[in-house]
Amino acid sequence: MRESSTKRELLILLKTSQPLTVQDISERLGISGMAVRRHLHDLQKDRYVEIAFQRRNARKPVFVYRLSQRAEFFFPNGYDELAKELLDGIQDTFGDKLVNKLLDRRKSKLSSIHRPFMTGRSLDRRVAMLAQLQDRQGYMVRLERRADGSYMLEEANCPVALIASLYPQVCSCEQALFAELLEAHVERTACMAEGGAKCRYLISERSGDCEEEREEATR
Repeated sequence: MRESSTKRELLILLKTSQPLTVQDISERLGISGMAVRRHLHDLQKDRYVEIAFQRRNARKPVFVYRLSQRAEFFFPNGYDELAKELLDGIQDTFGDKLVNKLLDRRKSKLSSIHRPFMTGRSLDRRVAMLAQLQDRQGYMVRLERRADGSYMLEEANCPVALIASLYPQVCSCEQALFAELLEAHVERTACMAEGGAKCRYLISERSGDCEEEREEATR
């Protein structure tokens, strides 16, 4: 419990005073440099902290630490509330049709950005890349390949939970985006916006793709 509390204190310290050296952190938190390095190592491994060089006065460059973009979800922000107000205004003025159009446009934009990195790769690699992409966005992803060759992609966090709970189209667009990028069958089996503890997707080869592979193997 104390270790978790110390990591939280370290994150808050970096949020308010970054960039900081190990010595800076050690002095401000009142813990040893070795303990600081251990916590920083763990936070770097989870991609919450980044390291860089900084020259201070005429001295040699020193290692300094700062928060990554991924760490921002630890801190309160008003993005969800702002997005909710905007979508509410659009819905009240123009109806669901425009809301759906905007979300579909966002899906198309994301697809065009990420598709080039997945084209020509195996499904295994495409799924792994999608998991990495979602994890970087703060979804806290766990990926599992099942015995039958399908994949289970689980998201423990939803950065847009408030919006998704009010506009289920957000979840439908995410599912459609996954299917488009993966060129696979994607089934949502659990959803936080619908009261689930996590979001969970079952991913498998499309039946036509499997048949083509079998035909290819027999030639």
